[in-house]
Amino acid sequence: MLRDGDNATLVSDFDLVATFVARELGSADEDAKTLINRACVLLPPLRSRLKTAGAPLVAEFCRDVERLARRLRDLRVVFPTCDVATMVCQTPRLALSDDLDELAASLDELRKLFPKAGKDGLPDVDRMCQAVPKLLDYEFTSKAIDALAASGLGYETREAAADAIHRAPSLALRVESAHLRSSYSVNFDQAHVKAGRVRDASDVKSEAYYDGRRRRDPELPYW
Repeated sequence: MLRDGDNATLVSDFDLVATFVARELGSADEDAKTLINRACVLLPPLRSRLKTAGAPLVAEFCRDVERLARRLRDLRVVFPTCDVATMVCQTPRLALSDDLDELAASLDELRKLFPKAGKDGLPDVDRMCQAVPKLLDYEFTSKAIDALAASGLGYETREAAADAIHRAPSLALRVESAHLRSSYSVNFDQAHVKAGRVRDASDVKSEAYYDGRRRRDPELPYW
């Protein structure tokens, strides 16, 4: 809402964000609106997140829309079964800073940790990382498997712990701590911890992405 003396004017979230994006870019409001609309065409989930995303981040997406388009195309090669637009909105660094070769190498290492991933119609590790982006940090994921295996909750081996995380990737977050954090962690989500201990995983259902009970054509996209 804009106030001018006794007058008040309602402003939409889009117009309000555009004003601040224009300041970030040093452009006119109308030019900023055009760029935001172009970015939202590439990143459809962004439109509903403009207010919470923040003007600095939206401005970064708008600063070079052509580069953003190329980046999304390259990300689709790295994550062939994922909705990369949603991934970028959840984890902006995928489009703004991460090295694609390092991402691909990390996914290759993750496939070694989860040998059943991508087999017999089961989701590959890229789908796991879409569900829980923190898994993109290979070292964190590997140590999370070790921590879950040592948690005393029935996952005595790395294989059993890895299978459990494959079925429910958010299970890895239950062993997250100040000493075991992913480089993709913005902050430590204590909602996954109870009384300082890993909670029993019996209440953890398979993630929505997991369709292991029915076979699917691996050539078909997930969205």
